[in-house]
Amino acid sequence: MSPDDIFDIFYAFDQDAEGGFYNDPNAGPTMRGILQSTYNDWLKANGLPAADVRNITDDQVRAIIYQMFWAAPHIDLIAAVAPATSVAVADFGENIGDTRPIKALQRRIGAPTVDGIIGTRTVSALHAAIANAGGDLAFTKIYNDDRAAWYRMHSPAADIVGLENRVERMNAYLREKFA
Repeated sequence: MSPDDIFDIFYAFDQDAEGGFYNDPNAGPTMRGILQSTYNDWLKANGLPAADVRNITDDQVRAIIYQMFWAAPHIDLIAAVAPATSVAVADFGENIGDTRPIKALQRRIGAPTVDGIIGTRTVSALHAAIANAGGDLAFTKIYNDDRAAWYRMHSPAADIVGLENRVERMNAYLREKFA
């Protein structure tokens, strides 16, 4: 499978998990996982006028998620060697919107630098961690356990059960796609 095929697997899970519009009390208006502020930034960067996130198109959702949460953080480099792990890292990144998921990965694998940037040293350390864990799916389960623990420590109490359920659905989805 190519990294773009792996992106399609991630995107299908993400869009099933995200749902439609809601006004997140902490982050603001959100549609299909895209915050209004993220949409505003993307529209501006692409020379497009401001618009309400409720009117975001399917093509725009896909482009934003691909550009910001797959291509920009170089998840494709992980996908080439660890497809299940790449899906988990991308989903966590799209879910919280920054580099903390990559830093969590780098800490878990003992990468020489924890900087939120995926490069050859991170990929090399990931190879070793996957081998030590017994494979990509086994490592992804460990990473997702870390992710659930992060949610328990940093998320509003009202959101924790839903976020933990998302992680469990992710584990089942990855077993189905990559076992």
